[in-house]
This record gives sequence, C-alpha cells and structure tokens, in this order.
Amino acid sequence: MTMLKENKAIAEGLILDELFDLSLYQALRERASEDLQKILGELIPIETKHYLFWQEFYRIKIEKLDCPRRVKLSLVKFMSQMFGDTGIYLV
Repeated sequence: MTMLKENKAIAEGLILDELFDLSLYQALRERASEDLQKILGELIPIETKHYLFWQEFYRIKIEKLDCPRRVKLSLVKFMSQMFGDTGIYLV
C-alpha cells in the first residue's frame, strides 16, 4: 500500500510541476517585451501538451497549484515585475 501512495505522490508532483511551468509561462508572457512574449507564446502550447499528457497518463486531474507552488509563482511574478525581461531571463 505504501508503494501505491508513493507512486501517486510522484505522479501528482509531476503533474503539478507541469502545471507550474504552464502557469509560469502564461504569467511571464503578460509582463514580457514583445520579443520575449513570442518565445513564451511558443512554449505555452508545449507545456499544455505535457500537462495534459501526464494527467491522462496517470488518470489524475489537477487544476490548481498547491500552496508551495502558488507562493513560488507569486515570487517569480514579483521578480519579473521588478526586473522586467532581465528577471524573466534569469527565471
């Protein structure tokens, strides 16, 4: 039984990581210069496919980030707001 719980936790973590990446690119695109918006715009469909693939693969649907990832996303958004494209490139 423990192995099943561990596998589920790993699967959920993977899906949450993909959702984080997707959410990050979407949030950063709003703050980026036109050139950087284009790059982020190209990454968003790729991350969307990854996110949807792992949800389907594991048959686990997760639509919201967990608290630690929401905090991390907020910090990254703040950094990109303060430092602009330079901050986004650092991320």
